[in-house]
Amino acid sequence: MAEYIVSSTVGFIGDARAGVMNLASRILGVESRYRGDGGIGVVKLPEGSTTSIVEDILDATVGIVTARFGVSGGVLAQEVKGGVNEGKNIVKDISKTSREARRDVMRKEGIPTSQQPVSQSKNSAGREYTYEVSKSYGGVQKKSVQQQTMDRSHPGEKHWEGGYVKLDSRTGEIRMNNYGRPKLDSNKSKVDY
Repeated sequence: MAEYIVSSTVGFIGDARAGVMNLASRILGVESRYRGDGGIGVVKLPEGSTTSIVEDILDATVGIVTARFGVSGGVLAQEVKGGVNEGKNIVKDISKTSREARRDVMRKEGIPTSQQPVSQSKNSAGREYTYEVSKSYGGVQKKSVQQQTMDRSHPGEKHWEGGYVKLDSRTGEIRMNNYGRPKLDSNKSKVDY
């Protein structure tokens, strides 16, 4: 079993925004300065307050790194023992609620969060929604977004995953798993909650 050192990245988002705003203020010659609010927002500092340019650059850099990995309410973890990524920094995307996780997966898969599913089901492992999405060269293709509460490969990690459904190469019909859900292509999105 792998061991992790974990730190929340949510607080970095506000710091990053503040860093970018402070650097922009310096460039524009404006005296306003900001700091992160411990979440994703910023707070304007009282008139006459200062921040160092080093702090501003560090905060902005953290924001760029956070944005690069697409972290929105996730955790930055370093796997320290017992895993294939030992010693490497990895980013796990964790949402606060099941609904947020489902909507994050939909966004990652290019499914509008307002789109209605063409079918839906529920079983002991959770819910499943199937959507039709446009192909880039015309026509439609099916994607599935599935809640996983009893995944054997990820015990104790409730999550939503989504991706293109696998089709039978001979018949063109959707391939189903043992639980009556569409099988997903291996290039899929996953968000824990």
